[in-house]
Order: sequence, then structure tokens, then C-alpha cells
Amino acid sequence: MKNLTPEQYRKNREALLLELDEGKLTLGQFIRKARKAVGKTQQEYAQMVKIDPKVLSYLENDKDINVTLKTIKKLLKPWGVQLTVRQK
Repeated sequence: MKNLTPEQYRKNREALLLELDEGKLTLGQFIRKARKAVGKTQQEYAQMVKIDPKVLSYLENDKDINVTLKTIKKLLKPWGVQLTVRQK
């Protein structure tokens, strides 16, 4: 995929984190948008965070899959985002 300029990356990151903060995204939607925001294919992002590309695909599509918290942490780490649980 194309390389993003620092300005494009910053804008993508801000928009994505705003959507996340507003609760508008599922985990899968966030992961997909995060990957695309840095201009990576599924294969490239999976390699970058050291997970199986098939697992990434399942997660991005919000499919039921047993995944460890360790894997989720790997996916979120580049964004400085942590998974939290809160009561509605």
C-alpha cells in the first residue's frame, strides 16, 4: 500500500481515535480502520504486530473467534490504545 505522509497519518489517527472515543466502532472496525490509517495491507499489518493474518481477517470482520488478550494487545499497541471493560 501507499506510504502516508506524517500529516496524513496524524489526521487519520485523530479521526479514528475520535470515533473510538465516541463508541462508534466495534473492535473489528477499529482494527481495520487502524490498519488502513497506516496504509498497510492485512498481511503487512499482521507481520508488523506478529499475529497470523487469518486471525486479523476474522477480527476485522467481527467474526466469532477465540483470541487471547495478548493478541488484542499486540493489535492495539501501535496506537497506544488499551482494551477496557465498562458498564453501560
